[in-house]
Amino acid sequence: MKKRENQVKLDATLSEANKIAKTIGEIIKSGKQDQATQLKERSVTLKAEAKTMANDLELLNNEINSLLLQIPNIPGGDQVPQGKTAEDNEIVFSFGKYRLSPPLQPYPPTGI
Repeated sequence: MKKRENQVKLDATLSEANKIAKTIGEIIKSGKQDQATQLKERSVTLKAEAKTMANDLELLNNEINSLLLQIPNIPGGDQVPQGKTAEDNEIVFSFGKYRLSPPLQPYPPTGI
């Protein structure tokens, strides 16, 4: 929940900063420099807040990922039937080919 709350706050802060950035241009065109200066200061503080929020969110994501990596990947009981010995175990899935022969020798030179 903490991650989601931080993400919502960050999105709201960035949205407000974008709205202020759009209105600053309109206010400058209308000639209200004092109000534009105040909005610029507010925009700077919002962007600084957004940067700290983004850093906090990144730390939370790293913490969540490190916790998720500690959870073992345990297959379900029905998916992997077990035999009495290693030879009795059923191979459900395999990947690639197993080569038991020695590696192949390069081609002999062709008289170049």
